[in-house]
Amino acid sequence: MVLPVTLTTPSYKFSPSTKPTLTAKTSSGSSITSGTLSTEPITFTISGGSSPSGIYKYEYCIDSNNTCTPNKDYIGAFTVSEKSYVRYRAVNHALTPSATSSFYANAQVTPPICKRATTLH
Repeated sequence: MVLPVTLTTPSYKFSPSTKPTLTAKTSSGSSITSGTLSTEPITFTISGGSSPSGIYKYEYCIDSNNTCTPNKDYIGAFTVSEKSYVRYRAVNHALTPSATSSFYANAQVTPPICKRATTLH
């Protein structure tokens, strides 16, 4: 007697609680929240998130209108020095991305002004 065998493919879907964490700090080391004005460059790190198959990688993108699709592999901290949106997500080993999250980097870094020295006589 041969018994029928049913094979199922496991599904590794992300749930909302598995999105990664984006940490943002000013160049002086202060933590900063999305939308907060910073006159210093903002450095970002991405970590965390979970999935039954494990986290394979993180992806991010930077744009000015909050519409880009994260497609740049995160390999370490990165810095933003102007107003922009950082969009990010985790990708599991089944290559399923988490929902995309967004952070508004309100960085308004003014470059130093160099003035020619004048001598008064």
